[in-house]
Amino acid sequence: MIIKNKIWCLAASVFVLALSIGFSTGASAQEKKAASLSYVPGTRSDLAVKPSIVSDSFNRLGYKVEYHKDAMGRPHLVVLHSNEAIKGMAVFFNGCHLAGCEDVTLYADFGSVPDFGFAEANRWNHPNDRLRSKIFVSTETEGDPVGISMTVSFLNESNADQMDWNVGLFLLEAEIFVARHLKK
Repeated sequence: MIIKNKIWCLAASVFVLALSIGFSTGASAQEKKAASLSYVPGTRSDLAVKPSIVSDSFNRLGYKVEYHKDAMGRPHLVVLHSNEAIKGMAVFFNGCHLAGCEDVTLYADFGSVPDFGFAEANRWNHPNDRLRSKIFVSTETEGDPVGISMTVSFLNESNADQMDWNVGLFLLEAEIFVARHLKK
């Protein structure tokens, strides 16, 4: 009975949200399209973070970074680290504009990991752990690269401590992966 009530509450909340943003009101298709097109990612300073905030988080945790730009002109950070088992660490930014970037993806490449396939990746990627990194394996073929990534969205300069936590969690998970799967 409790589960049924929770489902009804969730459904009611979704309905109220839909009403509040105009999906079930008299808003015309043109008004909805104009509203969706009027927002440009990275233009709101309350939803965008500058690369320097992410860089500062790595620096506070004892890591240095190099600034680059990707082929699209977006900022890109390369994390300098001393763990030889990690082939590369980088930070990718998406949804960028004048105020900053809305999505920050932390990435670590472990290269080829013996005896690591989809089953091991599924054990790592717990479905209920939203604040964890996700591991990926391209195929089950021996020698294919393995990596982890974590995307953080909608932080801003006032959330520097939260960025520190996310960066720290990501670095810790990279080290845990190395300890479990690469150092035997």
